[in-house]
Amino acid sequence: MNRDDQYMVDFYRRVARKAAEHHLMLDFHDAFKPDGMERTWPNVLTREAVLGLEYAALGDRANPEHDVMLAFTRLLTDRWTTPPAASI
Repeated sequence: MNRDDQYMVDFYRRVARKAAEHHLMLDFHDAFKPDGMERTWPNVLTREAVLGLEYAALGDRANPEHDVMLAFTRLLTDRWTTPPAASI
């Protein structure tokens, strides 16, 4: 999805609500920044919202320094998943 406008945030919330009604767990990919949705919808497990190797071809933004920085920034607010082979 890779956007965080109001329409997309509402979409994620609708999906989380419907998934909970059907007893399904979710792992959102390319989601917006953490906002505490997991408190309301505990079936939302994680969000893969970090730079992975898909950015390697676009420059040097996804590098080991970035991976270390995530532990002190992104992990303060929520948990996350990384796509396979995303960590160098």
